Amino acid sequence: MLTVVHELIHGITWGIFAEKHFQSINFGVIWKMLTPYCHCSVPLKKWQYVLGAAMPTLVLGAGLGVVAIMTGNLVCLYLAEFMTLGGGGDFLIIMKILRYHSDKEDQVYYDHPYECGVVVFEK
Repeated sequence: MLTVVHELIHGITWGIFAEKHFQSINFGVIWKMLTPYCHCSVPLKKWQYVLGAAMPTLVLGAGLGVVAIMTGNLVCLYLAEFMTLGGGGDFLIIMKILRYHSDKEDQVYYDHPYECGVVVFEK
């Protein structure tokens, strides 16, 4: 269930920034792996893509972690740890984006349509 919420947070964040907002966001399931996914069908600026990629881990990992510490709830802490680990793939993509340097000033970041990751277009 939290994986679905994770993907929903991606969609909400990218939908705020996308040109056609939530009409640009698609959700689905890769049935072979029983994995829900979120896809933004329009290009975004670097900071928009990075923020959208990071938000689920920030909300469900760090956010739940803070709640767990404040309330002393161990189950909440374990969920926060699990969701932080679950966001590892997102942070690998973020690291790749942040390490990518180009002399081009005009860049857009396009969520890959059928694989995990991002494609950078520049002119």
